[in-house]
Amino acid sequence: MMWSMDFSAGALLASLIVSSIGAGLLVYGKKALRLPHFLCGLALSIYPFFVTGAGWILGIGAVLLVGLWSAVRAGM
Repeated sequence: MMWSMDFSAGALLASLIVSSIGAGLLVYGKKALRLPHFLCGLALSIYPFFVTGAGWILGIGAVLLVGLWSAVRAGM
């Protein structure tokens, strides 16, 4: 199976933004011992390597962040 990478400017910028937010959440979750933040940060940092297209990267990132927001809102 061949992996196709998207090197368009939009996809690279979206990947950089999403991964940066993920790295911040990962560090915060580790220092504050907050499991939802840690797991969401880990997911946001890793999945852009496997998804092509800026729309998909931003869409999945938005879904993960809404999931984090709802988990924190629910008291996790």
